[in-house]
Amino acid sequence: MRQGHERLHGDCMTGKRWRFSFWPMLAFAIVLPALIGLGLWQLGRGAEKAALHERFASGQGAEVRDAILDLAALDELELFTQVRLRGEFLQDRDVLLDHMPREGAPGHHVLTPFRPEGRNYVVMVDRGWRPGIATGANAPAPAPDNVNEVSGLLAQFPRPALLLEGAPVPEGWPKPMQFPQPADLEQVLGMPVAAHRLLLAESAPYGFRREWQPPGFPPARHYAYAFQWFTLALALTVIAVVLAWPRERKKGEDK
Repeated sequence: MRQGHERLHGDCMTGKRWRFSFWPMLAFAIVLPALIGLGLWQLGRGAEKAALHERFASGQGAEVRDAILDLAALDELELFTQVRLRGEFLQDRDVLLDHMPREGAPGHHVLTPFRPEGRNYVVMVDRGWRPGIATGANAPAPAPDNVNEVSGLLAQFPRPALLLEGAPVPEGWPKPMQFPQPADLEQVLGMPVAAHRLLLAESAPYGFRREWQPPGFPPARHYAYAFQWFTLALALTVIAVVLAWPRERKKGEDK
C-alpha cells in the first residue's frame, strides 16, 4: 500500500514544461522576421519584373510611334515605347558601354548619338553588342551617312548594383565609359541627352549583335529566392519548436 502511494506521489511530481532559453529565443525573434521580410521583398521584386517583362513584350509588338517631340515630352514616354525618330547620326561620337559580358565573354555596347530633325538634343542609339574590352577597341563601323531615320524601343541606361564615382573619362573617340548616365553623356557631348536610350531595331543593317531582352533577372529567379527565404524561415521555426518542446520534469529538477 505504501509502495503504491509513493508511485502515485512520484507521478504527481512529474510534469511537462516548455524549455525556453533567453538567447536562442531572442535570436529566433530577430532572425525569423528578417527571413520573412526578405522573402516578401523578393516576391515584390518578382511581381515588378513580371510587369516589366510584360511591358517589354507588349512594346515589341506595338505599332511604331513617330516621335517629333521636344526633350521633356520624349523623356515622359513610358519605357519600351516603340518610337521612330527622323534626323541624323553624329558621326565619330560613339560611346562604348564597357563591362557588358555576354555568355561568359567580355564585350561592350556601341552607343551612337542621334539628333532628331529640328531639335537641339540627342538620343543615344544602342546599336548592339560587340565582343572584346572597350578600352583600346577599334572604332566601330559608323552608321551610313544617308540614314535619316531610326526606330526601336526606349529603354533605361544600364546601371550596376554598385556604381563607383569618379572614373576618369578618356580622351578621344570612340570613348569607353562605364555605365554612363545622361548627365555624364551631356558633359562629353556638350549637348542635352534624352533620359532613355533607343534599342535599335533588330532589322536595322548598321548595328551589331542585337537580341534585346528585358533588363535584370527574370521573375522566376526572384520567386525562387523568395522560396529559399521562406524555407529557411520554416526550418528555423521547426528547430525552435523542437528545442523548446515539452519534456518530462521530475521531482528535484531545476525550475
